[in-house]
Order: sequence, then C-alpha cells, then structure tokens
Amino acid sequence: MALACLTLGLLMLASSASLAVWKLRKKDAHNPETEAVADAAKEGRVSQPATLATPKKPDNPPSRPEQLYGGIEIGSKGVKVVVVRARATKTEGPAMELLAPAQTANTSLVVGLKENGILDPNALRDTIRVVGTFHDRLRNDHQLSPERIYIIASSGLFSPLQDKPELLETNKRHLAAAIQKATGHDIVFLDMTQDLELTFRASVPPNEVEEALLVDLSSGKTNVCYSDGSLAQFVPLSFPFGAVPLAEEANRRVREREGKFAERIDEILKDEEKREPWLAGLQRHPSLVNLKRVYLTGGPIWALATITHPQEAGPYVALSFADVEDFARRLEESPSGSIPQPKGTEDMDTAAKKRLDSAMRRIGKDFNREQLLAGMRILKALGADLGFKTVADKNLIFARDGYLGPAIGYAVRLKDKKR
Repeated sequence: MALACLTLGLLMLASSASLAVWKLRKKDAHNPETEAVADAAKEGRVSQPATLATPKKPDNPPSRPEQLYGGIEIGSKGVKVVVVRARATKTEGPAMELLAPAQTANTSLVVGLKENGILDPNALRDTIRVVGTFHDRLRNDHQLSPERIYIIASSGLFSPLQDKPELLETNKRHLAAAIQKATGHDIVFLDMTQDLELTFRASVPPNEVEEALLVDLSSGKTNVCYSDGSLAQFVPLSFPFGAVPLAEEANRRVREREGKFAERIDEILKDEEKREPWLAGLQRHPSLVNLKRVYLTGGPIWALATITHPQEAGPYVALSFADVEDFARRLEESPSGSIPQPKGTEDMDTAAKKRLDSAMRRIGKDFNREQLLAGMRILKALGADLGFKTVADKNLIFARDGYLGPAIGYAVRLKDKKR
C-alpha cells in the first residue's frame, strides 16, 4: 500500500513538472519578439538573427537615464538600432557615444521596389516586426521615454522611386502608417542633405565643427559636407563617383579595350562632363579647401583604417595621405581576388586579434580588391581637389561610428534642441 502511494506521488510530481515546462514553452512561443525573429530567420529574411538577442547590460550603467537616446533607422539594407549616451565633455570626442554595439537586421525591404513600384508585403511585415521588437527593447530594457526614441528612414530607402514622385509618396504613407500602428511613433524621412548633416553631427566633435570637413565615401556614392557657421547651415556637395559603380565601369572598360584596371579608373575620374557639377560646387564654396580637419566615413575608409592601423580600436583613427597611397599601392600589387593583410599584429592580445579577424572577414564579404582600389583612387582624387593631398598640416581622421551617422546624429540634433 505504501509503495503504491509513493508511486502515485512520483507520477503526480512528474506530471506537474511536465505541465510547467509545457506552459513555459507555450509562453515563449507566443512572445512577439520570439515570433518575429523566428519567422524571419526561418525564411532566411533576417541575415543576422543573433544580433536581435537581448544585449548585455553595461557594467556601469549611467546614473542619469535621461542622458540616453534610442534610434531606429530603416535603410535600403535593413534596420539598425542604437542606444547612445550624451557625453558631458564638449572639448573633445563625439557628442554622443554608443552605450552598446549597434544591432542590425536585414529585412530586404526594397527588394523588387524598382520593378514593382511597391514595398513587398512580406518584407514590409518583417520590417515592422523587427522595428516593433527594437522599439519594445528601447522602452523596456533601457527604460527610454517616448520623446527619447526616434524612428528615421535614410535617404537611400526609396532611391529607386526618386523619378516616380506619386509612387514615392504612396509608399512613404504606407510605411508611416504601419510604423505608427506598431509603435505609436511617427517616422522621419531623410533626404541626402539631412543624411549628411546627421553624419556630420555624429562624426565631428562639437568643438571642431567650424574647422572640419566630412567626406562620406560609401560603396555607391561619395559626398562631402561642412558647416557654414557653427552648425547653422550645412553645405553638401556630391562627388560623381562611388567605389562599387566605379570599379564596375573600370572592369567593363578593361574587358572592352584591355589595359590596366587602375589606369581605367583614372581615365573615368577625369571625365570632365561628370566632374563639372562637382568643380562648380567647389568654386561656389572656396572655403572648403581651408578646413584643417577632414573626417572620413564609409566602408572603403573603414577597410583602409583597419588594414593600415590594426592596433587602433577607438572611435577615431588618425590617418595620413601616405596611408592612402600605401594602401592603394598594396592593392594594385595584390593578385585579383586578394585583399592585403594588416601588418604589425604580432603584439596584439587575443581579444584584439579576434576583433581584427572578425573585421577582416567582414571586409572580405563587403568588398573585393577592385572596389577597395576604386575607393582609394576616389580618395586620392578628392585629396587633389580639396587640398589635403599636398598640405601637411591637415589632419585626416576616420570616424569609426560614421556608418551609423543618421541614427546617432539625430540624437545630437534632439539634444541640441533641448538647450
């Protein structure tokens, strides 16, 4: 009898434990964040699902949470989220610093947009889910009030529809309504000038705005920007070449007419018709060449800084024009398909080497040798036009977080408005 009672008791205990586990699994299965990430990852729509995991909280959280801002940026390559903290010092360094590494998710929102003229419904659904997940995290994990959260769309998001104004406005309204429904926030659509302004605010220390020039050399385009009168007015100029399209055109000319790749790049860069608007802009703004500090952002610049200064891990990396010329030479001498490796890494500790290896894998994934060489040739051409190729007293600085420019820079703008 006693044995039967004991057996019955053990069965009841096991049944209770199984019921608890089932309830826990059921609760997780209906967690909106879990569903959003699992659905997208299952269908291959989120390229980096690991980045959606809850970030490790900082060892020394700020004593004043009102210093924090949270930004969600929707771009042509996916969604980014940042949490930034306003820096107390105004004498050096950026106005904002990242509280934790930025998180990204690729939701393929613009796939088929040019051909179909409308956002793909599945991609839109995934994007809204990811934005909602990020928004909830900003509210719950970081305890941010609604006025310290902003959602922006970069200028490149709807670039395939720039020549179709009616479709452009229709898609903007559709996206804005979906964002408002999911988060309660309005979305701010940026144009190229605003993109550059925010990247300038994110990259240039506040005490240097009157003497700094921003060069944003990305994969598809190259732009420069400076502040005319202590952030009162931003002056943008567009250089008519980007690293990836320049490399593609140079390769096409090599196939058709042979010759060396670097020579074909230089040939394209001397196209007077394409350069005319750029040179006219320089004539309208002669003070550009007098700015002493040149802040550089963009993928090819990141590769340059990583490979030529592998030991540097801070928000800024000091560069020289000799670095540009040396990296360009090493790229020219490298076999096709090969990217030069960093030098002077023997004394790096294990953690630093791990970070460098990760960066080099990303560089190899994002760029090939020809695209990086095209980027360096663009930088050399800019150096000749803007005067930092021959002037030794100009400082070239890579702004590491410049690729997050709009997302970080919008927080700087909000902070400045509160003054």
